[in-house]
Amino acid sequence: MDARGSKEKDDLKLNVEVK
Repeated sequence: MDARGSKEKDDLKLNVEVK
Protein backbone atom coordinates (compact mmCIF):
# COMPACT_ATOMS: atom_id res chain seq x y z
CA MET A 1 0.00 0.00 0.00
CA ASP A 2 1.20 3.52 -0.72
CA ALA A 3 0.96 5.84 2.27
CA ARG A 4 1.11 8.83 -0.10
CA GLY A 5 -1.61 7.33 -2.29
CA SER A 6 -3.99 6.87 0.64
CA LYS A 7 -3.12 10.36 1.93
CA GLU A 8 -3.97 11.89 -1.44
CA LYS A 9 -7.33 10.09 -1.39
CA ASP A 10 -7.98 11.38 2.15
CA ASP A 11 -7.09 14.91 1.03
CA LEU A 12 -9.51 14.63 -1.88
CA LYS A 13 -12.25 13.46 0.50
CA LEU A 14 -11.50 16.34 2.88
CA ASN A 15 -11.58 18.83 0.01
CA VAL A 16 -14.93 17.47 -1.14
CA GLU A 17 -16.31 17.62 2.40
CA VAL A 18 -15.01 21.16 2.97
CA LYS A 19 -16.55 22.29 -0.32
